[in-house]
Amino acid sequence: MPATFEQGDAQHLRFESGAFDACRTERMLCHVPDCEAALREMVRVVRPGGRIGVIDVDTAGVMIDSSDRAITAAFAASMTDTIQNPWIGRTLRRRMAEVGLVDVVVEARVLEIGYGAIEPMIDAHVTLMQQAGLGAEAVEEWKRELEYANLAGTFFMAMTMFLATGRKP
Repeated sequence: MPATFEQGDAQHLRFESGAFDACRTERMLCHVPDCEAALREMVRVVRPGGRIGVIDVDTAGVMIDSSDRAITAAFAASMTDTIQNPWIGRTLRRRMAEVGLVDVVVEARVLEIGYGAIEPMIDAHVTLMQQAGLGAEAVEEWKRELEYANLAGTFFMAMTMFLATGRKP
């Protein structure tokens, strides 16, 4: 049967229990209000012996090469504060066990992120940091440093992604 796409609520899947051999999600659990409910639903719709796969982030571990440690830390905090479950990656082993999965394996991978991919997020968080009271000039200088590093080919940003799998008994 060919794959199809459906939009819905991951916390309340419309599928019958045991309908699938496997279920996977990528960068979703960090955003849903109730990540436990979403995981439980994934387990529910997979048949016994089926596999669950999760790829998600840990935004608190964002790394950016910048000379301004305070603004860089404020950027990381802003990212963490605007995501429902910013530490989801580091909690996957426990959460997957809590919903009854066995043979849980979690691997951490540090992924480098190019400036073009992150620029819209930088812009959004620059605005949020300024609204939070950080000095507008200092934040703009930080952003200019990153833009210059991008033009010079020295920009560096990375984030830890977690790949987790488990089996429904």
